[in-house]
Amino acid sequence: QDIFSYEKLCCIFDDKLKDVTRKSDLLEIRTEIEELKKENIILKNDIKKLTSRLEHIDRKSRSSNIIVNGLNCASITTAKTEFLNICSHVLEVNVNVVSTRMISSGKSFIFCLESTMQSNNVISAKKKLKGQKVFIQKDYTEEEQNVRYNLRLISKKITETKKTVKVRLGEFCIFINNTK
Repeated sequence: QDIFSYEKLCCIFDDKLKDVTRKSDLLEIRTEIEELKKENIILKNDIKKLTSRLEHIDRKSRSSNIIVNGLNCASITTAKTEFLNICSHVLEVNVNVVSTRMISSGKSFIFCLESTMQSNNVISAKKKLKGQKVFIQKDYTEEEQNVRYNLRLISKKITETKKTVKVRLGEFCIFINNTK
């Protein structure tokens, strides 16, 4: 005999539905997700602050560095002596080199000078190197290098398309017809 029993049906449903998610479970998950979203926003803000501080520290540590290309030296000591010789005789600037690093196989070197003032003096006197195969530039961060690269590309495109427009590069800007 097949007799329908309400109690039996309830027991079967309870047994089958014990693993099904309830509305109360969903509310708990939803509140947990909201808390995680708030925490995520706080953490993103902290990351932004830390990266900006890190960029500032990186920029500050590079401010007394000078990159010199075109020195054909096999060792760091000969590069340092040649750089000091160029500074004193050609650029007519007195500098004290704290440390030296080779960047690429004896062609480029980073010279860490004693102060930012010394590096600025070298940069301002680099015009005297015109006609020589030695090039001096500031040590920029990777982000600053990318900005300067993109500005050079834009400048090149403008000069190719409009020959009558006067384009001049600033450190982190472009001057078009003497307008920044």
